[in-house]
Amino acid sequence: MKSKLKMSVLLIVLAILIGCSKEKNQGRQNDPVVGEVNPDPMKNYSSPAANNRNPYDSVGIAHNKILDSLRNYVAVSNDTTHAGAVKYLQQYFLKYKGVRVYPVIEKATGIAIIQDYHKFMQQPGFSKEAQKYILEMMTILDGIRDTEHFEAYRDKLITIENSVLISRLDVREAKYILATASVLRHSGYYWMKIFSSGIKPKRGILGILRKIAGVITAIAADATVVGWHVVKGSPYDVLIEETVTWSELCGYYTGWYPDGF
Repeated sequence: MKSKLKMSVLLIVLAILIGCSKEKNQGRQNDPVVGEVNPDPMKNYSSPAANNRNPYDSVGIAHNKILDSLRNYVAVSNDTTHAGAVKYLQQYFLKYKGVRVYPVIEKATGIAIIQDYHKFMQQPGFSKEAQKYILEMMTILDGIRDTEHFEAYRDKLITIENSVLISRLDVREAKYILATASVLRHSGYYWMKIFSSGIKPKRGILGILRKIAGVITAIAADATVVGWHVVKGSPYDVLIEETVTWSELCGYYTGWYPDGF
């Protein structure tokens, strides 16, 4: 399974590199228009992915809500470019949060995360106990075998979160694990639901790549970007914007493939 998964991920990265090499912008030329979406991701929110005990669960909630807003824009505008997504999200945060958010993660780093998230999610500078929890989260993610058993996947992550909440971990270590776990849950719910919906991919992407490899890598990219920003001490809005941006990039698994940068 691991060798097949690695081969699938390598094919995925190759597809990204091909898309990144295109110079033309096949999307709308005008600035994206931010639709009337709920500016408060926490308001009226209910999801099977939620864990109210996790003090950082707003990270995963905001990820899913804003990603939905972005994908609605893509559906209406046909702007499938990465640059278009970045511009849309910048206008979103300016309108609803009153802040200007600019990309931080370089394209090469983002592609490296997609290629092999493990070395980015692991934190050698953390305590052995924290590293144990991180390894357990990666094992749960890599252990996904289908899109029909989200509850079992979620419950395993919540068990880790509950242990962290009563542990004596350093504050930064606990924040890292809890924020990452939140996105693992919410992103997991999002992508498993998408893949289970029978969505038809563009360009036959899913015809040549294993569906489960796509699910795992999409979730991994989302959660790893969040953890990367926690370690860097990035502002909350930057953290959210970039995990949604890289969700959009990984979205080509579901047929929402960005045609260029």
